[in-house]
Amino acid sequence: MASGFWGVTGFFIALEVIFALSVAFTGGKKDEKQLRHLLCLLAVVCCWLLWCFVYIAQMHPLIRPVLQNV
Repeated sequence: MASGFWGVTGFFIALEVIFALSVAFTGGKKDEKQLRHLLCLLAVVCCWLLWCFVYIAQMHPLIRPVLQNV
């Protein structure tokens, strides 16, 4: 499995494709399908953003604040 930023980003894109296909092939009204797809998209985007922020924060960790004498 690919690691790093783009590998995990690809995983989230694949996850959204799987969710979109599952919503497309389930029954229901058109409005319900649109709502389900929107909720799945928002869930994947929010999870990706959380992962992205944590990943980027670990690249340059703040060990302790650097105080400057003014």
